[in-house]
Amino acid sequence: MTNSGKKHVGESSTSQQKANKQIKCFRRTVEQVRQLKEIFKKCPHPYKDQLIQIGKEVGLNPKKIKFWFHNKTQTKMQIEKSNKTL
Repeated sequence: MTNSGKKHVGESSTSQQKANKQIKCFRRTVEQVRQLKEIFKKCPHPYKDQLIQIGKEVGLNPKKIKFWFHNKTQTKMQIEKSNKTL
């Protein structure tokens, strides 16, 4: 089943189920990323209370912020590690 809700010829029920279960890609706005980067510079490892506060300021779910901080920390560590080997 496509986004329009119309069934195409030869489309099975399993492909319909897969289409319904697809995860939407979540993108942060440029402003949200800018705010998160500023906060990351000040505090790269926020506590749960801080995540909630940041979520209110930025307009994101604290869980999404937690994962953004985790990914940013890992990326930073990989860059530092690759710079040491050079």
